[in-house]
Amino acid sequence: MGGCVNINLEDYPEDERQSKLQEACDEQLNRPDYNNWHKFWRHQGESKAQVDDEGEEPESSEPLMSEVADDRIFRRDEIERDRKDSYDADRQWICKVLKPEVAEAFIATKIDGATIRDYVTKRAKPGEDIAKLENNLSKKLTRAAEKLAVAYPERDF
Repeated sequence: MGGCVNINLEDYPEDERQSKLQEACDEQLNRPDYNNWHKFWRHQGESKAQVDDEGEEPESSEPLMSEVADDRIFRRDEIERDRKDSYDADRQWICKVLKPEVAEAFIATKIDGATIRDYVTKRAKPGEDIAKLENNLSKKLTRAAEKLAVAYPERDF
């Protein structure tokens, strides 16, 4: 015990060993200034390709992050994952606040960008009046937007 921090604990009485081990760990490993510095700077540094042992620069057809104006190309997966998570969270919240049929229509028309006519046409049964269904859905969506605005006043619906 104590070998990882190079301290001989046999020199200390039994009741002091734990405190001496903790002091040695704090002194050698738990340096708050370094830990805070490292937490901030760990992803910073030279991203440029380094010269190898023979003095030749490695060939790379891809640009480096520092060489492009917009770094989103390097973070495409992260951005897509964040967008999907946000979309799923919005869907869940809307489904929790609104009735299922209205929530589905609201998501399809307001978030996914479908027109009311397209949505109604896909859902209509043969022989139903599309104009009446469109008007009905339009009124339901207006009421749904008002209900969501009350539930979440900081956002514009």
